[in-house]
Amino acid sequence: MNKKILILLLAIFLAVVGFFITKYLAGVLYYLANKTNPFPEVNLTTWGYYWDLYAHNVPAQKKKLQGALIAALFITFVLPALVIASLFNKKQSLHGDARFATTKEIQKSGLMGNKGILVGKYHNKYLMLGGQQFVLLAAPTRSGKGVAIVIPNLLNYSDSVVVLDLKLENFLLTSKFRAKNGQKVYLFSPFSEDLKSHKWNPFDTVSHDENFRVGEILAIGRSFYPVTGDAKTDFWNDNANNLFLGLALYLFETEDLPVTMGEVLRQSSGKGKPIQDHIRSIIDERAQSDKPLSDTCLDALNRFLSSPDNTLGNIISTFTSPLTIFANPIVDAATSSSDFKLEDVRRQRMSIYFGVQPNRLGDAKNLINLFYSLLIDVNLKTLPQQDSSLKYQCLVVNDEATAVGKVAKIADANSFIAGYNIRLLTIIQSIGQLEDVYKTQTRGLVTNHALQIIYPPREQRDANEYSEMLGYFTFKAKSRGQSRSMAWGQGGSNSENESDQRRALMLPQELKELSQDKEIIFMENTKPIMCEKAKYFNDSAFVDRLKSVSPSMKAIKGFPTHKQLEKIAFEDLELSIPIPDLDVKLHKAKIEKRITEITTVEQAEQIDISSLVIPEFKLDKTVFEDPENPQPEECLQVVDQFFGAVEWEEDTEAQNIVDDFFSQVEASAENPIENLVAVDEPEQTENLIAVDDTEFSHDEMENLIAADESDPLAMIAEMENLVAVDESDPLAMIAEMENLVAVDEPEQMENLVAADESDPLAMIAEMENLVAVNEPEQMENLVAADDQQLTNSDIDDVYRAFTNQVNSK
Repeated sequence: MNKKILILLLAIFLAVVGFFITKYLAGVLYYLANKTNPFPEVNLTTWGYYWDLYAHNVPAQKKKLQGALIAALFITFVLPALVIASLFNKKQSLHGDARFATTKEIQKSGLMGNKGILVGKYHNKYLMLGGQQFVLLAAPTRSGKGVAIVIPNLLNYSDSVVVLDLKLENFLLTSKFRAKNGQKVYLFSPFSEDLKSHKWNPFDTVSHDENFRVGEILAIGRSFYPVTGDAKTDFWNDNANNLFLGLALYLFETEDLPVTMGEVLRQSSGKGKPIQDHIRSIIDERAQSDKPLSDTCLDALNRFLSSPDNTLGNIISTFTSPLTIFANPIVDAATSSSDFKLEDVRRQRMSIYFGVQPNRLGDAKNLINLFYSLLIDVNLKTLPQQDSSLKYQCLVVNDEATAVGKVAKIADANSFIAGYNIRLLTIIQSIGQLEDVYKTQTRGLVTNHALQIIYPPREQRDANEYSEMLGYFTFKAKSRGQSRSMAWGQGGSNSENESDQRRALMLPQELKELSQDKEIIFMENTKPIMCEKAKYFNDSAFVDRLKSVSPSMKAIKGFPTHKQLEKIAFEDLELSIPIPDLDVKLHKAKIEKRITEITTVEQAEQIDISSLVIPEFKLDKTVFEDPENPQPEECLQVVDQFFGAVEWEEDTEAQNIVDDFFSQVEASAENPIENLVAVDEPEQTENLIAVDDTEFSHDEMENLIAADESDPLAMIAEMENLVAVDESDPLAMIAEMENLVAVDEPEQMENLVAADESDPLAMIAEMENLVAVNEPEQMENLVAADDQQLTNSDIDDVYRAFTNQVNSK
């Protein structure tokens, strides 16, 4: 039965019993007031009988009856309540009653649920903070923040996460598991020295609606040119942000220019002229064209041009200072387009790792600040209650939060972003470190983190603060004294006194000596909790999750050693997903608009697509462990099966396929080689070995196409330059070849690039339906995939599988 109902029934029962007791006591007290023995005459009706008899005509008896009733009520109801209150109302201690929470109190706090931010372990049970609240962890360096908080949450948190990954350890340890469990995983590593990163363009968050565009561009600019409160600094920042607005709007309104941060910086260089002259030429040229610049763009640019000469220099230096990171070609390429949308983190389960090496942290601060500002900004437009598609939370794991400086958007919006299902897991070394960055906003930021975790401190100041936070308790101390007679040295007396004394729940030195496996949790409306860290590497639940995606770990019985784990994760890369390469060369070629002139194509000869034969092909579906959730490596195996079954009808086609294409290129000058490659690219010409321009070998042509034959992407990029293609889409390159190769039936070539299917399973299904006949239209199925979703590794595997089959023929 419900507890509330039981209490209600008990209250009714006690009231009824009290009613009868009161009637009986009132009769007894009335008899005693009249100095008469109440026993045995008094019963439950006595008081009522005399009330009816005397209340209206004997005032003296009426007063005695009223007094008897009041006294009976006091004895029946008030006196027991006072006694009970005195028993249960513990005397307030002089110095406090600080203590750690009990198991029952922890359960009452709600931390023993099965979903939320994992914060620790208590008696082998995980403690998780559900709801929408934030978590703050203060712990010194090398104290286990990553292994006990960050990685366990990345292996457990089921909704979206965005994590600042300063050493890429989090990505290398957890990305494959999250991908296997239905997450779309991305690594944005714009300073990556191995050129492996997904791409994200800040301008892709800007609305296409011109009514909102200006405000959103200005918001991006404020990440680089913030309001500081200093009048002089704010003057230069405001003018720099105005120039940023003008140049950004110019890019948005110019179709043949990339809308990127790098291009904003390049435009500010003046393109070989003083920037004032460059901007004036832009304004004049567009005024004479059929697409003039908008009034807002013109106003911003004219405001800059109207600045006095003695201030222009400072405006330009203020403008370019935070944007110089985009002069780095890797950063420029990484921010040239977007593989993911920040506004999708609440619509689908996503994991975005922002990877930065510690030695590049200084350069990355402004970009990190912009990334987090836009992450919050784009997700504050709609409440979950207003859009049913916003069904997931996003946990922002801000590791080493103070290392990137103050993120103004977090400082300003932390009090209300929880309502938008954006949660913060903020990790710092100490509260003092946070105060150095966020100044007066520190108190509000800390207060809005409902749960705070502290690890054993190293600094005395931190130990003192944590000891004060834990509080004090009161204990009884006894003191003894002895006195002697002064005259003869005899006699005297002994005394013993007891007094209330104060003691800290944990002294500063006790906190510093606390086991490194322990942590203390502070949570609102709950006693502090002493519990254990949830280290992933000695917890079977987390290790088993890693084993589920790593054959090497699965072969290890029990827990892997630290050395084994590092080798599997950081050398063998078994716990992380493959990341696409940034094609920096192609990006630079597009920016510089490097296009090679070629000649016309003879109409007589063609590459005969019908020479490809596809024998009987049956899809091996056993490669899929889970057909409903195919993994990338499983899809690649099926693609390899398909291309392995493709045969050339004649061996000569396999040997001369590349030569056939280039033999169709008719040179217009005496030197065909120089017409084939750009004259201004000497590094390509140096790769030519053939002295006889009219006849060169397949190997020489391969050198012509790519200096590094081991890199198929480089080969494709170079070939793209040879056939005057400046698009990054390989399918677009095929489309260009349609203009180079004489095709009697244009629709045949169109079929090659007509596919817009983005579903790999649909592609595989079509492959299975192919039969061994020479029907060109079926080649449409060869390219029925969205290549934009292929990684470099995918292209490499397909290329090698295909060419190996060709060479074997």
